[in-house]
Amino acid sequence: MGEAQGDGTSSHRGGGCNGPSATDNGFREPEHGRVQVTEYHIGVDSTDSAELGMCTTYLGALIIEEMEKLPVELSTYPELVRLNPNVPWKTRGNGAVALRFSGRRGQERRMFDTCCEMIEKYSIMEDPQTNPGLVVISGNVPEEFTETYHEALHRLMGTDEIIPLLKEHECLFRGWKNGRGLIGAVSAVGARFDEFTYEAILYRNGEVKDRERLVDPESVREASRKHPSTFFNVDDRGDIVCIPHSPCPVICGIRGLEPVDTRSALLEVSAGRAERWVLWRTNQHTDVHIVAID
Repeated sequence: MGEAQGDGTSSHRGGGCNGPSATDNGFREPEHGRVQVTEYHIGVDSTDSAELGMCTTYLGALIIEEMEKLPVELSTYPELVRLNPNVPWKTRGNGAVALRFSGRRGQERRMFDTCCEMIEKYSIMEDPQTNPGLVVISGNVPEEFTETYHEALHRLMGTDEIIPLLKEHECLFRGWKNGRGLIGAVSAVGARFDEFTYEAILYRNGEVKDRERLVDPESVREASRKHPSTFFNVDDRGDIVCIPHSPCPVICGIRGLEPVDTRSALLEVSAGRAERWVLWRTNQHTDVHIVAID
């Protein structure tokens, strides 16, 4: 399949690992005065590769920084949206991202074009499993998008279900290669979390492909002890379980129940080559993926 396109019509960077530039809640409250504002929603999925690197949350972090050049601001936490974990064509953890902004009207085309450029620059297009999707909408999120999110948690979906929906609502969208990432992008935009956790992720430069991370394990253990609302970062044997071993940009990800506690724990981890961090709100480690069997 060729490229699917449509033309209808919160930064969260910590300055490396030195401390937050945002409020204690993790994002800045928009300050627009009398300027007419609207809400914008960006969904991105399927940009990474289990074998070759990259991470869609890392691309999300870069997009947030690029959006600082526009008259928009994050209106809530960036969202890491975990979908059906049993999808056979997932790239890594089947996680899409949703970025929600508030700002001056008429910015959706600039936001869309910027995201397209960044997806083409950073995505691992040579991996056959990587099939990026991008959706940008302004205003209210259609109810059908939320229904798609709930469907995508538990079953396999196809782009034939998604593209007509995007055209119906005159969204700006684009799918690369077979466009399968549009499923995750729409689902991320439509996600509504009844329950959620947080993950503060520390990143290195995306060009670094080493599988080894320069993290002091004792600093992770100490941060976990000091911040009791964090969880599943150190196992019962004392082994560190929050550090990936793939060539992706993630150095480590601290999971927690409270945003300030989770962020603080990450910033106490001693790690080399840290470039930026983002605090994500996420549906991971909730019961949303569980289906009751009669």
